[in-house]
Amino acid sequence: RVSAEPMVTLTSIARLDDRATGTQTGTINEPTVGCSSKALLVAGNWYASWSPDFGSTWQVLDPFTQFPPTAAGFCCDQVVTYVPSARLWIWFLQYSEDARGENIIRLAVSRTGGRGPWRWWDVRPTDLSSSWRGTWFDYPDLQVSDSHLWLSLNLFAGERWQRSVVIRYPLAELSRAQPATRRHWSTTTVGSLRFVAGAGDAMWFAGTLVGRSVLKLFRWDGSEDSVQ
Repeated sequence: RVSAEPMVTLTSIARLDDRATGTQTGTINEPTVGCSSKALLVAGNWYASWSPDFGSTWQVLDPFTQFPPTAAGFCCDQVVTYVPSARLWIWFLQYSEDARGENIIRLAVSRTGGRGPWRWWDVRPTDLSSSWRGTWFDYPDLQVSDSHLWLSLNLFAGERWQRSVVIRYPLAELSRAQPATRRHWSTTTVGSLRFVAGAGDAMWFAGTLVGRSVLKLFRWDGSEDSVQ
């Protein structure tokens, strides 16, 4: 039976004008948002903005200057979210490729959001495998399960896709701002992996087989190091 009741009700519309984004938007926007009570953290390609009052006012958080410079500088892609169970703001940033054809990703966390304080961890492809020299991360996705934060990325050499990578962090360690125990897994047969929302202890993610119209589903239990 189909219900006549609407599934989503709009109660207000919060607009980001040029002052809110610092005029750093582009035609390729790819927006993402985190929300806790009245607070909003919004980011897209090249900009980020914070509102403490449901979008009535906005404060520019310039991703080019919010954090200390590293590698070849901030590039573009960002993903933000709020994790209620850990009371933690998450801010992912992608940086540009350097002369070696490599880049870094930066994962930042904060208890308060806004201008922080923030603590962050940087990852270069060779931090995951010494054989991944001359490659760079792109096309990020981010989700949380009961006990972990999960990142997925594509890895390229120049413009040529090499593999997809999933990185897992314990939320408890991120919350305590400890050196995070990172685990990762990769595949050279399935591209552009995407996570489910609302995962329990195990994370489910899927992508299409390279060169084929076949969707492959994976499961990674939070207490295991192997992917099924």
